[in-house]
Amino acid sequence: MNRFLVFDPNKLFSVEDAAYHVAHDSKGGVGALAVRMGKSASTLQNKLNPSQEYHKVTLKEAAMITSLTGDHRIVDAMASLIGRVSVPVPQLGDLSDGALLDLVGNLLSKQGQMFNEFTRRYADGDIDDEDFNALDVASDRIIQCVMEWKKRVEHIHHAGKSVNGVHG
Repeated sequence: MNRFLVFDPNKLFSVEDAAYHVAHDSKGGVGALAVRMGKSASTLQNKLNPSQEYHKVTLKEAAMITSLTGDHRIVDAMASLIGRVSVPVPQLGDLSDGALLDLVGNLLSKQGQMFNEFTRRYADGDIDDEDFNALDVASDRIIQCVMEWKKRVEHIHHAGKSVNGVHG
């Protein structure tokens, strides 16, 4: 797999558009968000303006906007720009070993469902928009299951270090 993608500057606008829409769609709009960020509304409004050429939202501000709004469209747009995806990492807390086994079963079940869905939808030798969207959702479900499983294994790993007196 090629780690280096050809950069498409036209896609950069989707990141700026995402920032604009996240801020404007947030509760109370740009004004309320600016207050929470410790900025003036006009400064934030100008930085979010896609037509503004020189004063842009910084990476730190984009992270703050995402954190304060809980809206991940900026992160998703940035990931898409470089051929990556953004996946939420679940907060699992204390799951039992039985729950871990349930996660693995769920993952395998979702994989089977996705491949069955692919077989059904690709039977005609074509993947249209509806097919693609359905398969995209199915693959996202698998990714979420994998992330849940990964987080649980990490939790077990760290718990074992604490029990055994190893801290790291």
